[in-house]
Amino acid sequence: MYRPSQIILGESGSGKTCLAKIFARDKVARGLAVGILDPAFEEWPHGVMLATHRRADFLDWVARNYHLRKFLIIDESGTSVGKVDAHMDFLATTGRHLGAASVFVAHRLEVLSRIVQSQSRTRWIFGCDPKDAKQLADSHSRPELLTAADLPPLNFFRVAPFSPLMRGVIGFKRNQPFVRSLEVVK
Repeated sequence: MYRPSQIILGESGSGKTCLAKIFARDKVARGLAVGILDPAFEEWPHGVMLATHRRADFLDWVARNYHLRKFLIIDESGTSVGKVDAHMDFLATTGRHLGAASVFVAHRLEVLSRIVQSQSRTRWIFGCDPKDAKQLADSHSRPELLTAADLPPLNFFRVAPFSPLMRGVIGFKRNQPFVRSLEVVK
């Protein structure tokens, strides 16, 4: 079950939390224990085992539930974690030992530690700061990512190892977000 940690990146209102909610709903449906650290008090899908704004409660829940296969979402990572937090770096580097896969949601790459950035292989990139778009385009050798700075809300790129660059769009059905399309960028 373990997958390296992931990053969802984008400006406010770009669709980051919508995608995180899609992930949460999917993982609950697959029987995983979903835990969320969210300082913004969002409403999360039914079946999430823990949704809290308190870091200590979140980390305690992760440690106490070592026997469960977990999917962790750290929303608003710049606020809830910041650049220097060894506990969150641990989730990115060795969370697999706790049966956990983690997703870090952030406005800017610079709010994430270098460890979280380097260990998070899959990136979901929404409309973001031009500086981040350039850094991502350079680091992934994909000039198409420069256009991430101009993506409309709910549009994103998916960059993952051993996979082609993909572009997707989030839609809504009965007020529930879903990935409406996901296509290879040619």
